[in-house]
Amino acid sequence: MRYWRGKPWHVDYGQNAGLVVPFGIVDIPEDHVQRVHVIDAEMDNIMVVGTAQRGKSTTLMTLMASAALMYRPERVTFFCIGAALYPIDEFPHVAGVVSLTTPKGFHEPSPPSRG
Repeated sequence: MRYWRGKPWHVDYGQNAGLVVPFGIVDIPEDHVQRVHVIDAEMDNIMVVGTAQRGKSTTLMTLMASAALMYRPERVTFFCIGAALYPIDEFPHVAGVVSLTTPKGFHEPSPPSRG
């Protein structure tokens, strides 16, 4: 967040224009620079594709965590399908997480914390 915004995430939290989500750092060795890679969710669709055990859930959780650090829950809300997304269920931005086996109309509770 600091690289993209130029200040910590909590300073002026939620006061960001557009719907830009910082996602990672791109290293450009020939130019001796590193740039923040962002996704403009206001202008582009976001799709994560991959086979089993290739980081799809981690990618989605990274995107959601980044969006949550940039925007208030009133601006960004997530509806999640897939039990692997339970770790972010406590975010105020997450309306709910259900697995593919959840019965219709049933809200599955979060798994117990391991702390």
